Amino acid sequence: MSSPIRAGCVVVAGLVATSWLRAADAPRPAPQSPFAIVVALAAARHIPLLGIDTARNAQTLRAGDALTVLFTLVDGGHARQWLAEITVVPLTEDESRAKLREDVLFSATGNEYHLASVPAAFALRMFGPFRDSDAPAQSSGSVPEKRAHFLVQQDFLSFGFDRLGEAVLRLRAVGQEPRLAIATGRFSEKDIAWGKHWAEEAKFTANDELICVKQAFAQVEFLKIAQHTPGFREIVEATIDVPSIWTALRTLNFGVWFNYDWKDVQRLDSEPYGLPLSKVYTLPFGLTVFGKHVAKGTWLATAARPPLLASAGVLGLTVGPPDNNGKYLELRVIAARNAVQ
Repeated sequence: MSSPIRAGCVVVAGLVATSWLRAADAPRPAPQSPFAIVVALAAARHIPLLGIDTARNAQTLRAGDALTVLFTLVDGGHARQWLAEITVVPLTEDESRAKLREDVLFSATGNEYHLASVPAAFALRMFGPFRDSDAPAQSSGSVPEKRAHFLVQQDFLSFGFDRLGEAVLRLRAVGQEPRLAIATGRFSEKDIAWGKHWAEEAKFTANDELICVKQAFAQVEFLKIAQHTPGFREIVEATIDVPSIWTALRTLNFGVWFNYDWKDVQRLDSEPYGLPLSKVYTLPFGLTVFGKHVAKGTWLATAARPPLLASAGVLGLTVGPPDNNGKYLELRVIAARNAVQ
């Protein structure tokens, strides 16, 4: 049974199985290591490049929680890297007076979800670009650096991506096809009728739907962090030829579809990621903007607990054009540390 759903709004989470989107085709190369100049820069600025601290059993961030993120843009035989440090900082006096924020999302079964969150403040430093041929000694000189300070909604980040992976595998194990769309606007009555029929046939529970909705909230919040990252827009536009995506994501009322390929969701061995007690999932997706297939990619995610709550539990993201032309962007959380008490 194929879905008729087409909504003139952002579909922030669609579980599908489409011919153009296959996980085997999505860019999933071996992780890139930091260039020598990046290693030298990190040492000079006391930015850790290795190690993810043991997760705290909490759903809130502390000032001092921090992530180190490595961006690598590969284009054929050439590569460039950027290094970012994201640190949770105390709210300013004005920020601390900010009201509880409530956002709303809609499901294709006709349900409406209002969820609230309190803010956290991030300070970000972004260095680069660097090339592998750059001499490490250059890191002691004038290195391009950009800074940003912005708010995130930490409750939305805490929803994470991992529960979606777990739910998809559970449904798949009993022969069910998880097909659901979550959007920023209401679906048509025709779409809702189809969604309700599918949910009844698939025995898709209210809790299953809530998991999908929460992942959608986490995804939207993660993308807002990306939009606040200085230089990230230029990196993405060098990877994917779709400048209009920024208008779509900023306004959240255009035809942006994140289509998750439920057939190729996987649970991975967590040991290589330094997370022996955690579950790690890959979530392949296709990105459609205004009806055009513009990218394929894969999220790598674990539980969104501090310090990884700052990234919604995202450990990595690899994305490239749909024609697999050898160009791709890899975002990887290479270190995460808890605040010192």
